[in-house]
Amino acid sequence: MKPRLVMLAAIAALAACQAKTQQSVQNQFNQTEASIRNTAETIENATEVSTRAAANEIDAQANSISNRVDAVERAATGRPANGNSGK
Repeated sequence: MKPRLVMLAAIAALAACQAKTQQSVQNQFNQTEASIRNTAETIENATEVSTRAAANEIDAQANSISNRVDAVERAATGRPANGNSGK
């Protein structure tokens, strides 16, 4: 009778250990999944910010070039900076 009891206890312990391992694996999977999701969101946010900053810089450079072209045209035609013809 005792060997059967020991065997049953061993099987119960093994089953409990297996369930614990399964739970641990699931927890690790959930943590990894959450970490990947957070990393993806961080990259997405950083990309949006960088894209906006780059677009703003491109707009600023385009405006600067446009202003320089206007200044060169005014200088070439003798037109005043404020658009008046001097009359």
